[in-house]
Amino acid sequence: MADDKKTEHAGDGARVIQNRHPDYATRTGIWQFFEQSYKGGRAYIDSNLFQYFKEGEDEFAGRKKRAYRENHSKRIVDLINSYLFKEEPVRKTENTRLKEFHKNVDGQGKSISKFMKTASQWASVFGRVYIMVDKRPVPEGEATGTAKDNLHPKAQPYAYMIFPYNVLDFAVDEQGRYKWALIREDNRDDDDPFASTLEVKTQYRLWYGREWILYDERGNEKDRGETGREYVPMVALDNEEEDKYGGQSLIGDIAYLDRAIFNNWSRLDVIVNEQTFSQLMFPIEGLTHPELLEDKKLREKLMTLAVNRVLFYSSEASAAPTFISPDASQAEFILTMIERQIRQLYSSMGLNNEVGEETKSESGVAKAFDFDKLNKLLAGKADNLEYAENKMNEFFGAWIEDDGIECMTDYPENFDVRSLSDEIAIANELALMNISETFTKEIEKIVVKKAMPKAEKQLISKIDKEIEEKVIEDPNIDRFDFDEPGKDKDKEG
Repeated sequence: MADDKKTEHAGDGARVIQNRHPDYATRTGIWQFFEQSYKGGRAYIDSNLFQYFKEGEDEFAGRKKRAYRENHSKRIVDLINSYLFKEEPVRKTENTRLKEFHKNVDGQGKSISKFMKTASQWASVFGRVYIMVDKRPVPEGEATGTAKDNLHPKAQPYAYMIFPYNVLDFAVDEQGRYKWALIREDNRDDDDPFASTLEVKTQYRLWYGREWILYDERGNEKDRGETGREYVPMVALDNEEEDKYGGQSLIGDIAYLDRAIFNNWSRLDVIVNEQTFSQLMFPIEGLTHPELLEDKKLREKLMTLAVNRVLFYSSEASAAPTFISPDASQAEFILTMIERQIRQLYSSMGLNNEVGEETKSESGVAKAFDFDKLNKLLAGKADNLEYAENKMNEFFGAWIEDDGIECMTDYPENFDVRSLSDEIAIANELALMNISETFTKEIEKIVVKKAMPKAEKQLISKIDKEIEEKVIEDPNIDRFDFDEPGKDKDKEG
């Protein structure tokens, strides 16, 4: 029977590994740009610094060598991820094997929390990543061919992440499950440092029906294994769902604005390097001095100076040699434009408080709207993470043939993204609105918890009780001395 399975679809590998989803060609370049925007480094500079149409090759090469970048794309992704995982998700299960899986989800010691945090980070970058839950076969000689093999310690299922440009093609059923999927993998022959070639080669894994088939770069079958399931144990983790083939990247618009900021900084760098020093205006007739005509080295030095720092004019103009300063308005214009672009970039995510001094004057109520916008973004990502994790638990149960496995996974719905100063500003403005006494007291309790995050529960309860017992007066009513409670009684006494 095994030999029959090996001959099934024989010779089709070369055709299968050429399969590509209709949307793959249009998206792969965008995915790679988003990845490059997040990683940054020299590769980003070499690919995304634009040459001016009036700029020579030598000037452009020099500008590229001096180029530097403040990576806003990475900062925003990491910042959103830190807010998202500031509070640990709640996971409750009585299944011992699932608990072990959560402690070592990738088979290399990484916990489920760390794994999902990394997956969330890259889902923000690409818009979508895929998570595959696989299982290694029990080594030959240790397998019994019975259900006990599922309990073998080496048969523990594990998960790994796949970037979207490596998922070449797939099909889904009516329930959204993957019927089959073609995955590209890079494999390095490095088992033996003496005998191995140490080459990195591409291979293709086709998950199909109740098995997977591994092909080399020419489509020749290398290996195959049984899964026992009619669907692929793979789930898509989206940043924000867009369609069946991809999600909407968190930096889908930010990456392009970030690139514009990077290029504007480089333009400003040109002005700084070429116009920082004043230029000398000098009569050109001075160049005909006999010493200059006879001394070649002196003549070359003067001409080099002339190209960069001297403007020549005719002595007939009756103007004395003088220094002129460059026009600073160009640099000021570019700097103002950069500042506006940075504000626009962070404002689009509800992160105005991350920009700096430009938004310090923003009102507490306006900040509250920003926090609400940011909280909705985080809540949507949390829902997607919760869904993906529940599917991973389902796949785990299928691999160990325990369909009754249960686990309650709950990600937060509200996120603590405000600083203490923000809470105080909002509390002050809301108190002045005099909405209600109960409302004001509840706001004050929130400020206390933000100011004292590590305080004991007894202390917080005591403070909350004091807030409840406190009499709050209407801040809009002006009081005179004779209006104060107990004033007349004091006089009578």
